[in-house]
Amino acid sequence: MAKKVTKKKAKPRRTTVHESLTEEDRELIATVTARLKEKWDTEDAEKQQTMKKKLTKKDKARLAARRAEELKQAVEQERLRLIEEEKKRQEEERKAAIEKEIRDKVEQTIRLDQLADSCAYIRKLKRKYLKVEADSIARAEWEQYMKCDGLPDPSSCGQMNTYLHLWDKVKEETTIEQASTKSQEVLSLLEMLDDFLDCPAVSGKQKEEWLTVRNSFRTYQEYNLDCAAYRLLRDIHKHLNRVDIPTATYVREDQHFKICLWVLVQLPIPMPNPKKPPRPRTTLTFPELNLEILFPETMDIWAMCVRAMYVAYDHYSYMCRSYDAPGVPAELLQDLNEVTKCEWTEKLAAKSNARDAQPVQPEPVDVEDDTAVARRQREFIQVDASAIYIRMEDSQYAAYREQLFTQVTANEVNLRRYRIIGGVYYLSLIYQPPQPSTLVLQDITLSTLHLPKWLANVPFHIQYQPPAAPEPGVTRKPEEIEADLKKQEQEYDRLVYVTLALTSTVLWLDVPVVCQWDADRRIWSTENIHDVKHNEEKQIVQFRTGKFGPFAMALFKYSSMPYQAWEMKPTNDGRVIFTIMAAVLIIEFTVHQGEVCVSQLQNAPNDALDSIIGVYYKLAKLKRLLHRGGVDVFPAADAFCYTDGVCEKHWPMEHHLYYNMAQCAMYYNFSWSRWNLLAGRRRVVMQIREWSASERVKLPNYSMLMVTPLRALLVDCTEVSQTFTEQGVARMKFYSDLYHLITGISSISMKQKIQNAPADLVNTVAQLLDATRIPLRQHFVCFLTEIYHW
Repeated sequence: MAKKVTKKKAKPRRTTVHESLTEEDRELIATVTARLKEKWDTEDAEKQQTMKKKLTKKDKARLAARRAEELKQAVEQERLRLIEEEKKRQEEERKAAIEKEIRDKVEQTIRLDQLADSCAYIRKLKRKYLKVEADSIARAEWEQYMKCDGLPDPSSCGQMNTYLHLWDKVKEETTIEQASTKSQEVLSLLEMLDDFLDCPAVSGKQKEEWLTVRNSFRTYQEYNLDCAAYRLLRDIHKHLNRVDIPTATYVREDQHFKICLWVLVQLPIPMPNPKKPPRPRTTLTFPELNLEILFPETMDIWAMCVRAMYVAYDHYSYMCRSYDAPGVPAELLQDLNEVTKCEWTEKLAAKSNARDAQPVQPEPVDVEDDTAVARRQREFIQVDASAIYIRMEDSQYAAYREQLFTQVTANEVNLRRYRIIGGVYYLSLIYQPPQPSTLVLQDITLSTLHLPKWLANVPFHIQYQPPAAPEPGVTRKPEEIEADLKKQEQEYDRLVYVTLALTSTVLWLDVPVVCQWDADRRIWSTENIHDVKHNEEKQIVQFRTGKFGPFAMALFKYSSMPYQAWEMKPTNDGRVIFTIMAAVLIIEFTVHQGEVCVSQLQNAPNDALDSIIGVYYKLAKLKRLLHRGGVDVFPAADAFCYTDGVCEKHWPMEHHLYYNMAQCAMYYNFSWSRWNLLAGRRRVVMQIREWSASERVKLPNYSMLMVTPLRALLVDCTEVSQTFTEQGVARMKFYSDLYHLITGISSISMKQKIQNAPADLVNTVAQLLDATRIPLRQHFVCFLTEIYHW
């Protein structure tokens, strides 16, 4: 029989003392042991010098036992000391938390009163502004009525539609002279209509009607110029100039457009001559447009017409889906009083939830272990409500940022990032319309009529596929590289080569992007633009295209961003000067009553904007004029999605701060600070000082101002300090915003002056600051050893 095998039971593994200890206990023992080891090493060294005999095993055992007991007592004393320190620290934190909570309640009471007062004043200012704007529209309507020039009132949709109806009846018979006159009328009406659309007092329904009328006028204006060109080509012998026997041209330069026609006149076709050399590539030069076109060898433009036209406006971009800015979330448009109320409520809720929270399955804790008990209590009692709210707010701002970003398709020009400036160029290859034939004997002219009476474009579309990039790590032979280059050059020769000198009516602060209008997709596209070259010194752009149509230059909107520095100061005659040092330009605005002018423009590459220097406009119109000239210092709500090196700020705080600054703009000098960029989203840091109108009085040094959504204070720091501190200056009281801070530290006379500041100037300055968004756009560009001062 087989023997029964019995397995021995494994003995349970003993748990050592060190394995049952917590990490904190191990650190405590290690600290005490290291301290005692130094003491013991010193004692051993002294004993070795005094004792002649070596220690016996019993002596060593007694010494080890004594030291173990000494270690145990030292560890216990250290543990008790740490427990006592922890209790003291908790008690101090508890008292500090109670004091902070009481202080927060007092500050919240003050904040509610002060912000309610400030926000009520801002709403009052805005109501006055809306009334002034409504009165200006009524005054413009009356002035247009008193002109008696036969033009409709742009604010009346009925009159504008009547004008379009009458125009529609005669548009097919438009001559080039009539087109010139009509363009002048239409563009002046559109300019007035843009002024009305920029008025915030206009209701939404009225604005929609005006937009519909404006779009109709823009469509008719394009049709107006096409009809005039068609009428010219209907009788080449009468309207065009014969350069030689086969060639005729036409040129007209107007205030708003330039048109050039080049025609190969239809002549009797001679007998084919096989010995005749092939016709060279056609090269056309239009000096009036600073334009040169080189056609490919394969293109025969016999009996065709080339139209090169330039218009000083852009009537296409409004049709793009990326033209209008995305809607700003309503939470970002609340006033600061409502936002701080919401923040206070959220913080109270966070504290309440944290205090009521209990662990679902609490871990077993030794009651005799005071350190563990204290640690467990601290985990549930201590709550940083501000940190919780800021994390929640940061996540909301990140979501808003994604919401404001506009996605576009491949080769589409994103008009949230770029702006079409410098007008639009039309390059068209057109079939010659039938020409009239004159019967001399009967004094009769016969002409074939093709319907519709419209310019017939020659179909031309060459697809160009760029060569594929070589695979990484693959070495090509020189013969292969030369063959690829030759093949690419042959493909380029199939395209139309265009050389264009950029217009001098624009400040080209960046390299433009050449784009073409895609009527089917209603976008500006770079799909058919290839081999673009830009000569920055001569301001010449060269490119190749496989398709005719409207072309334009797209310029990066925020090439002036981020701002390097800024300053705002009053003058002795009741004006306010606001200076911005942008990436290239230095722009000085002057605000007088309810209007703004560009008083200085430094470092401009040309004199494109000299005509508006020193001329006062409404802020909305001045923005349009600067945009047309290539200067954009007015970032939109989504600008931070397309720029780098900016410090986005808390929106309601930023908007509220601009109005506070505007209230004090006539009596205080504000300037940039290098600390602002690194201050974070919820802090704005700038310099401030009281302004004196007397030249004999020396201006005081700047004080450092820090503004948050919850308070405004002067901090104990300067522009040349080694580090930034949020500690307020001595005896600084609590103020919820800049207005109450300044009125609280100013004299009675200064406080009265600030309260009696002109409403139109305050509102205009606030709008200018809100449009430029100086804190959001400021960038730190000062040297370590030298700071630029204005």
